[in-house]
Amino acid sequence: MSSLASQIVGLVMLLVGIGLADRLLQRSNRMTGAQRQARLLALMTGVGGLVGAVAWWQNVPFAFAWTLPQVAARFLAVAGVAFGIAALRAAWIGSTGHLRLIASMLAVYLGPLAIAALTLHLDRFDPNAPITYAFFAIVAVMLVAAIATLLRLPANERGMSSGALTVIGATAGLWGVVLFLWPNGPIHTLWPWPDDPLTTRLIASMFLTVATACLLAEGRAERETAQILCTLYSTGIVGATILAAATGKPGSSAYLVYWTLVGITAIRSWINRRATLPRHGPSHPD
Repeated sequence: MSSLASQIVGLVMLLVGIGLADRLLQRSNRMTGAQRQARLLALMTGVGGLVGAVAWWQNVPFAFAWTLPQVAARFLAVAGVAFGIAALRAAWIGSTGHLRLIASMLAVYLGPLAIAALTLHLDRFDPNAPITYAFFAIVAVMLVAAIATLLRLPANERGMSSGALTVIGATAGLWGVVLFLWPNGPIHTLWPWPDDPLTTRLIASMFLTVATACLLAEGRAERETAQILCTLYSTGIVGATILAAATGKPGSSAYLVYWTLVGITAIRSWINRRATLPRHGPSHPD
């Protein structure tokens, strides 16, 4: 299958998935206006992340806008799965806070990366490849939609995260900022791709997204979504790193150690939070 044909198939899968999911959710929780648009954005994020992850994990040529190292491509796939499941959970619950959280995560993930790509890394994009235009079009649509969601949906005031999520958010955020602003550092285990600053910034964007989810989650259900995101992403990063080492490809011991700790911390936080809940609580205590 040619690159253009595979991209068309992926687009059709994305549109069909969003349409079916929206139809299902409208039956159980009908929404209109800004709320429905925000849920459609979450569905687009969820379906797109899961569909893209299949090709990214295999590092299929032209599945992404620029050529990625094998391990980085798998990190991207892991991000797609973790972000996608978190977004689909937010769409299913459908609360304003959940939808705002996904929009905040998208704005943080896409905004700085888009600016860096346009101002510093245009030479990495092939002007003759259809995926280049698809990439920038999708980024533009999702970024504008995320900003519109944040402007149109009312903000919650139920208190930000605390405890383990704050620790994860602060450390992931700090590491993400350092990687994004200084993508070619001298220590290989901290900067696995010093000669590829755009890829480093792509990975840093997910670190910043994890930080956003952990620090901005309000209410129990949203915090559980942040914990799910952390657990899935850390498990995937650890798995991809171990697999790379087993096949003789360079990995990062710092990523392995840090994300193992994040996964353990997120799971323990979820278990502890569940243990403190009453036996008969509301079904969606968001």
